[in-house]
Amino acid sequence: MFSKGSRYRKLPETVTTDARGRTLKSVPVRPLPVTSGLFLHTVVAGDRLDNLAQSYYQQPAKWWRICDANPEFMSPLALLGQEPLVTVRIPLTWHTSLPLWDKLLAELSA
Repeated sequence: MFSKGSRYRKLPETVTTDARGRTLKSVPVRPLPVTSGLFLHTVVAGDRLDNLAQSYYQQPAKWWRICDANPEFMSPLALLGQEPLVTVRIPLTWHTSLPLWDKLLAELSA
């Protein structure tokens, strides 16, 4: 039902019957993961979630992590300046060594 890389793939399926008697399979709402840390980013004109994910995670398909870290926004578009916004939270990931993180850590240590 979901692709190999989907964040919903490992969730159990639920079977329900609708008002017309049809049996429907679905997946419950995915609980938000616990984040170990946050990085603040000031949104500027032209920012896109896939570009931010590419910048911070080196994986544009991980844009949903930014949405997970900002549950108070009902829509991903709200994160991108469609509504008044100053900063968004981007969860930190330490299990990988990316040039961007190495650079940020070096700057913070200096």
